[in-house]
Amino acid sequence: MRTKKCVFLLGSVLLVAFMIFAQSLKPRVLVEKESIKVISAETFPEDLGCEIYIGPKTHPHFRTEGGNGRIKAATIDVNLSTAVSLLRKDTEKEAYALYFFSEDNEGKVFGLFDLNMDGQWDVKKSPTRKGKNFILLRGEWFEVDKIEGLLSKMPTAVMSGKQYKYDGSWAVLR
Repeated sequence: MRTKKCVFLLGSVLLVAFMIFAQSLKPRVLVEKESIKVISAETFPEDLGCEIYIGPKTHPHFRTEGGNGRIKAATIDVNLSTAVSLLRKDTEKEAYALYFFSEDNEGKVFGLFDLNMDGQWDVKKSPTRKGKNFILLRGEWFEVDKIEGLLSKMPTAVMSGKQYKYDGSWAVLR
């Protein structure tokens, strides 16, 4: 129950901050026809941030972020607690990682990352559980102490002093 209150409080603070930030930007409607509405920043297309609404409800909706002609993130907000995103990586070859954010059956928040977009989740983060960070190693989830550089060329993880690297799959760093 306390976790839900914390998540609700954090969500409320983020919503208020977003509303204040959004008011400072002058949005403009790019398209509004029948059930489709596209809203962008006044500086679009230099600032590629925009929201796409389909239908009368606010969810699901699509959101993009980026600048200088380069998308940094593209997200589908399914509802207030579930989103699927493509996040730009700090690499040239594999430009994006897939990120799924949601809650489990007990209302605990989790995130899954497919670091090379091959259809296999490679990292699981569970910030509201005791076991917080997991890597998929040889087809099994292993809890690790920390994961660094998720969007870098070679993410790393540490488990009981042993280091792991991700280069298409997780392996012991030698």
